[in-house]
Amino acid sequence: MKTIGRVVRVQSQREPLKIGKIEGEEDYRTYRTEPILTMARLQLTPDGVIGVKESGETMTDAHNLHHPQTRYTGNNFISFGFTHHYAIMQERFGPHIEEGMAGENIIIEADDQSGVFVPSSQIGIQSAATGEILFLDAVIPAPPCAPFTYFCAQARLKGKDMKEALQFLDKGVRGYYARVPQGFSGVVAAGDVIVSVE
Repeated sequence: MKTIGRVVRVQSQREPLKIGKIEGEEDYRTYRTEPILTMARLQLTPDGVIGVKESGETMTDAHNLHHPQTRYTGNNFISFGFTHHYAIMQERFGPHIEEGMAGENIIIEADDQSGVFVPSSQIGIQSAATGEILFLDAVIPAPPCAPFTYFCAQARLKGKDMKEALQFLDKGVRGYYARVPQGFSGVVAAGDVIVSVE
């Protein structure tokens, strides 16, 4: 196994980030960041993420199967992203793009910030406290949506401008999805190590 980087922040969404509606081919939804909350740690389960605050209070993530407004779509139980991707998003769109605003559960500072992360079918999260590794599978890039792209650009882009912005945010810049295999669960917190499974 090879070290990819280290967890610098864990987050949970108390409710969906996109509000509004889609009519025909027009997406009138608005992207908001207020429901994204930093957590002390996350419980990762096959049904999704549960955030745990410093107080010990728990909060079911909006993509968990058991959230009353669940936004689970078949492959987005858990999400993670990289700090260096935020740096390039800020360079393109501006300083309003702060780390974690894409809503990923796990924010990682990569050891190699010059390269592009190429996901294998699995990654591992090694606990800094116990050394145990929780494996996540079904790792895929998270496709950028129109509302997040509008939020980044601070404008309702159309045509060529929208296409170019979506392409820029694709291939993992927007983040990645993963899941915990059935029968497993674990905890992730800042300081844990992310490893690739080769």
